[in-house]
Amino acid sequence: MKDLIIEKTSYTPTVKLFADEGIMIIKGRLIPFEGYTFFKPILDWVHEYIEHPQEKTQFRIFTDSANTTSAKAIMMIFKDLDKIRESGYDVEITWYFDDEDDLEDWKSYTEFFEELPFEFIKVDEEPDLD
Repeated sequence: MKDLIIEKTSYTPTVKLFADEGIMIIKGRLIPFEGYTFFKPILDWVHEYIEHPQEKTQFRIFTDSANTTSAKAIMMIFKDLDKIRESGYDVEITWYFDDEDDLEDWKSYTEFFEELPFEFIKVDEEPDLD
């Protein structure tokens, strides 16, 4: 399985999905104009990855803004990560945030996935997630 790298734009995040390392990184603004078009290769990659995940999968995310389409896509990724967890593999989700209000919004999405291990880390600036 090939890695997927998408470079950051003014409206979309940097995306780095590394199959052999079991690392998924999304960092930056999540307000694509064509949300379905932007997220389709990401969601396809994750769907393929869950068929043969690593023993440990790490998902790291930082966003300073997101639209509804992006929130739905992140929820779909969580659903796939939960399938990995249900299959007996380790999953770690680290969510970096710089705004308490954004954190409360995102935490409401995580309530649907009570068994997933979310860690929330407050940062003052965009973190280096690599």
